[in-house]
Amino acid sequence: MKILVDTGTILDVLCKRPEHFDVSSKIWKCCEIGLTEGYISALSVPGIEYILRNEFDNIKAAQIIKQITFIFKVIELKPSDLRDASEMYYSDLENAVQMCQAKRMKLDLIVAKKPVYFRDSKIPALKPAEILEEIKGYSLQDETKASSSPYHYGAASITSSKTYSIDEMQLSFDDYLNGNVEEYNCG
Repeated sequence: MKILVDTGTILDVLCKRPEHFDVSSKIWKCCEIGLTEGYISALSVPGIEYILRNEFDNIKAAQIIKQITFIFKVIELKPSDLRDASEMYYSDLENAVQMCQAKRMKLDLIVAKKPVYFRDSKIPALKPAEILEEIKGYSLQDETKASSSPYHYGAASITSSKTYSIDEMQLSFDDYLNGNVEEYNCG
């Protein structure tokens, strides 16, 4: 399954917003370990970086942006995306562009805290918890995929024979944000 992750969902994790962090971090983890393909719009990156600079120093903000590009595929911004979005006469250009990019890339779903903001999208938009249910139904029949391939926790790459459920997996990027590891490795 291929999903476009809205800017707000990314920021819920990075800024540790209490009301959304838990479920958004599970979406992030599913993208990180390859249970689903996560995409973000190139248009979202400057906004994410701007907010990160209010939370972290410039060097750490730049490192986080770099790591995001290892976890999520960044959809390039094309002139056709801007033209198509402007023709939608949508109140939020960023959301309109994301809808156009999701359609162009033939993605399956858009994950957003407020799917109503994507009501005119040709690609269905769901809340993070709803998408998590879709991911489990799509690729987590017995949740063994997470343990059958190497994944990175903190700075250490490990392969385990233990089966982990999504609820048991910790968000390794969180360790990086807290300064518990010097470098964050994402598979």
